[in-house]
Amino acid sequence: MVVRAASPRARQIRGGDARLAQLIYDAAEVLRRCLFDLTGEVEPDVDEVHGWRRDWKERFLGHETRLGYDRDDFKRILERKKLSPFGVHVFVEGLSDQELIGGLMDAIWGDHRRLGVRFTPLGGLGEVARQATLFEMFSTYARKALLVADDEGKIERDLKRLRAADLLVGEDEFHSWKRNIEEDNASPAELVEIAKAIALEKGTKLKLSVANLNRIRETAGPKRGVGRIIVEQARQQGVTVTKQEIAVALRELIYRELDQLKDERKVCERRPVLGLALAIGRYSAST
Repeated sequence: MVVRAASPRARQIRGGDARLAQLIYDAAEVLRRCLFDLTGEVEPDVDEVHGWRRDWKERFLGHETRLGYDRDDFKRILERKKLSPFGVHVFVEGLSDQELIGGLMDAIWGDHRRLGVRFTPLGGLGEVARQATLFEMFSTYARKALLVADDEGKIERDLKRLRAADLLVGEDEFHSWKRNIEEDNASPAELVEIAKAIALEKGTKLKLSVANLNRIRETAGPKRGVGRIIVEQARQQGVTVTKQEIAVALRELIYRELDQLKDERKVCERRPVLGLALAIGRYSAST
């Protein structure tokens, strides 16, 4: 079935016994499909004859023998043969999300790339619908595609489009933050302290209190995240603090907590991004 999924040019053999075998295989498939058109019954496939048990493919694929096979069958075969290139492809909003989730995975599991995990920053939720080609490509060959983003309500329309086009299917997932990745995993006070520490390392002082941050949040409205507000307030004071730097510092804070408490469950309750990183790592390591 792996050969059958390749293009005709990719599986073209010049001559000899291998070429003859391929021609016979293709001829058998033509005959099998002709019989299906005549009788409506699915005859044994070429690799189900010669005394082999008829149910081996059903047990291998998890369903009855079919005339044709889909992307899920192909992915299952590649996994069993250890040919699947990636375990999980994670779509995130920005580089800061990748820095936080991927960095936690690196600290816990080792290099996430060796686990077969890849990240694609979308550059904001507005790009979700426009990145359909990326979703189609990565969701097809990765064992699991995962979209990590803010409140599901904000991109509900795009999610419907992706699922309607089979770009996020049953085994693929959408992970939603209640607010956003920073606020779901750290308090405003912690984020302010992180930003001040970043500024201090650069030899500058950031003047920002939690009370002042809350006032700005009330004025800005619910759509403006705390991380963005902190970055903007720092810029107004001539201080450079980026969301990536905040993500790196938050990642180190979470990992220190995990090292001190030695209790994944407790840390995950406070920092759900740790639970997500652990889940991705476990899935990739087990398949």
